[in-house]
Amino acid sequence: MAAEILEIRQAIAEALDDLDGLIALEDQKPAQRQDSLDIAHRLLKAGRADEALAWVRREAPSSIRVVTAADLADGTPPRGSADTRQALLEATILEALDQKDGAQAVRWAAFEATLSVETLRAFVAALPDFEDFAALDRAFAHVLADKRIYLALEFFLEWPDVRHAARLVCERAAEWNGQHYQLLVPAADALEPDQPLAASVLYRALVDSILKRGHSVAYGHAAGCLAKLDELAESLDDGAFAAIGLPPHATYTEALKKQHGRKTAFWIAVRDSQGKGG
Repeated sequence: MAAEILEIRQAIAEALDDLDGLIALEDQKPAQRQDSLDIAHRLLKAGRADEALAWVRREAPSSIRVVTAADLADGTPPRGSADTRQALLEATILEALDQKDGAQAVRWAAFEATLSVETLRAFVAALPDFEDFAALDRAFAHVLADKRIYLALEFFLEWPDVRHAARLVCERAAEWNGQHYQLLVPAADALEPDQPLAASVLYRALVDSILKRGHSVAYGHAAGCLAKLDELAESLDDGAFAAIGLPPHATYTEALKKQHGRKTAFWIAVRDSQGKGG
């Protein structure tokens, strides 16, 4: 009952506009149950930025950890669910304290750690006029070099910048794993209209994964991807594939027939897909 009583007392303090009383009650909670960001936000609104900074920097342990599909694909460990929100709030508080350089340093560090579009937008928005282009060049170079390729791909598609997304896909052409179809399918679809080479890289990864695993229930999807590869190849010459270390489309399809010729159900699905296309 103690936790419930504290919540009720805090609700009363809030109704009475008693911020100090509310904070005193928050301090009575176990560290893992304290909402330090909420208190920091309230203090900032009240014009008490120094106190807000102390609260936002509290390292209260959190039982909530977040793992996205991109994290799983990249093998990234779980992270705190409020990490980005904490960094953005800390930066806002630092600006209120006229520590603009410190605020930008917090935003940039958070961006490097998370590849968060929201954090980079906040960083760019706080720059002086005419400095945004250089900052974006620096940021995009960081994303391109990051080892977390699936998170990097998500970043460029969310920004959005399909040209840099295509560059990432092509530069890391050998690294994509079609088992992460929940990430690669929407990415390939987004790249297909204007970046056929990059889309082809991802569609190949999807086809290869399905066939190598003998995942028969997905043969229809693999056949659909192969049909898209046929269409995309019409706008690509052999040199385009060679430039990123991949065989041309005709060579690729012949290799599929040699390696997976006995997967009859797949080739039936391919013929059906071709028939629908015609």
